[in-house]
Amino acid sequence: MKGKRKDHITVKSLIGLCKWVKDPRRPWGHKLHKLTDILVITLLAIVCGCESWEEIRDYARTKRDWLKTL
Repeated sequence: MKGKRKDHITVKSLIGLCKWVKDPRRPWGHKLHKLTDILVITLLAIVCGCESWEEIRDYARTKRDWLKTL
């Protein structure tokens, strides 16, 4: 159908979009997590209703196995 609008985004396309964000952290030193991972997990957690950093952390821990598949 011509002009069909796509009203959703996949997790894989969200990951691709987050890769475009420049990491403002200093280039040296230890980085425990990739910025892309932090952004994707945070966005997914917010969409699922998380409203605090603690809830986002708990979401990431609960979904750890699933997130690793991405």
